[in-house]
Amino acid sequence: MITSLIPDGTVKAWSDQRADPPAQLAAIRQWLDPLDAQDWVRTLCERALADDDFAARLGENAVEHPNGFDMLHLTGPLPTAATLPDYRVRLHIWWPERRDGTEDIHNHAWNFASRVITGALRFTTYTPTDDASAQRFFKYAYRFGSDGAYTDQDVETVRLRPGFDATLTTGTCYTLDHQALHRITPIGDQPAATLVVMGTTVRAGSDIYTEQPRHANGARIPRDPLGTNAVRERLTRLTTTIDRGHERVDQTRASQWDRTEPCGCC
Repeated sequence: MITSLIPDGTVKAWSDQRADPPAQLAAIRQWLDPLDAQDWVRTLCERALADDDFAARLGENAVEHPNGFDMLHLTGPLPTAATLPDYRVRLHIWWPERRDGTEDIHNHAWNFASRVITGALRFTTYTPTDDASAQRFFKYAYRFGSDGAYTDQDVETVRLRPGFDATLTTGTCYTLDHQALHRITPIGDQPAATLVVMGTTVRAGSDIYTEQPRHANGARIPRDPLGTNAVRERLTRLTTTIDRGHERVDQTRASQWDRTEPCGCC
């Protein structure tokens, strides 16, 4: 959908390295690290305003995620039980008026790299523990194509302890292994946004951890597309936020690959 905004050689490298996730993630970061993500989003917005077909496709693949952010799927096929994509690109936006919930702790079916475009996010990782004093969570194993509902037999109770806990500000770029449990919380009263590039889908689902049991809707699958007008309005609002803030910072990098927790910014 937005491959014209990404160099052909870059997309080819992502696809060619799908069988080697570490090398693929390095290639993803090679594109994302030097990218002026704010200008890239401005270009995306300009195209969405000028091209009705492009805006319609964006609208069909954009949802309000139950974890509290808008999720705009920009390119690459959506994962299904039968199709595990080589790569995908998404834009995530947290609005101040949607700060009343708490994101579920979760992992992913893919390794990914992310750049904070604007705003600030609290990033916390978690690891399972046998420590009886640690907080208890309900684990929901989601698989592509399932309806998100669970029985008692499907659900585990586990204890998790927090690990890496840091604030990621505008310009931060980080990578994360698909198995790493984490939670993202927007900070402050301004919008926050990230540009996310996901690598090869290496398994057919992910795991979700909740403080309270939620068997009837454990996965909270987003279903209703935002539509053309909403996507145009939200992209315009995002670029206005960026321009008003004049946020130009040095690129700060935090990365993780073969680690349980992300390393510090480097």
